[in-house]
Amino acid sequence: MARKTDITQQELNVICEKITLEGNLPTVDRVRAELGRGSRTTINNMIKVYESEKVVFTDVKITPDMTAAFNTLIQSIANTYDKKFNNQKEKLAEIQKEKAHYLAESEKHLSFYEEIKVENDSLYAENSAMKKEMVKLEKVNDKLEQRVDSLSEMKSQYSLLTSFNTDLKKENEKLKKENQEFFKRAVGAEKELEINKKRK
Repeated sequence: MARKTDITQQELNVICEKITLEGNLPTVDRVRAELGRGSRTTINNMIKVYESEKVVFTDVKITPDMTAAFNTLIQSIANTYDKKFNNQKEKLAEIQKEKAHYLAESEKHLSFYEEIKVENDSLYAENSAMKKEMVKLEKVNDKLEQRVDSLSEMKSQYSLLTSFNTDLKKENEKLKKENQEFFKRAVGAEKELEINKKRK
């Protein structure tokens, strides 16, 4: 992928004209020294374009005023590009600052998400454990209900036995009275027999 450059062909052409007006050839080193930036390969290629496009005026005499005007023009162009470059540099710094801010915010959100995920996993594990415990409690409850049913049945049987026992007691009291009455009659009958024997 080719490297991008902030040097324009027009800017380089002006530099080459300046060097030429000073009586020197626009070599890579001279042009680069004037520009203060740019790769040697890029500058060399742009010098070739300049050489191929330049128009030679053999009958024009270069005066000191023209040289001064060219220097002023070149300085103005350089100042303009420096200002643009600094503006772009400031904008890039702002963008990088915003990028760092959003990256920090993203890291915070990611950290918060990780915390929520850990907490959610913990809650899920607790919920699973509670479900297992609920199953155990349901089994225990079923057993307790069975015992309650069994106790209810035993209580019902106990009530029947109690009632039966009460009836037996009553029947026993009745038999006691009947036995006592029979015993009295037997004693009376025995006395009558003794009396009858004596009479005879």
